[in-house]
Amino acid sequence: MKEAESQKRKEYADKLANMTLKTFKDVPDEVKPFKLLLCTDDRFSIEWETPISNNGVLTKFTIYFKERDAVEYTVNAEVEAF
Repeated sequence: MKEAESQKRKEYADKLANMTLKTFKDVPDEVKPFKLLLCTDDRFSIEWETPISNNGVLTKFTIYFKERDAVEYTVNAEVEAF
């Protein structure tokens, strides 16, 4: 009985070794926390850690900000991921 079970596990492991498994791509987890490194009247610099779950290959980050009295967010930059 144990030999048959062992053989089934080996066959299953061999099948998995020859398979390509794929997952669905989705948006990554939210970036938190981020650090504000520089803030002047006309520029800011921030840094952050890579999200815990990327859900695919990260190609860019889109940064949104809103001035204190503004109603809508502004897309300030799209940053390539590296």
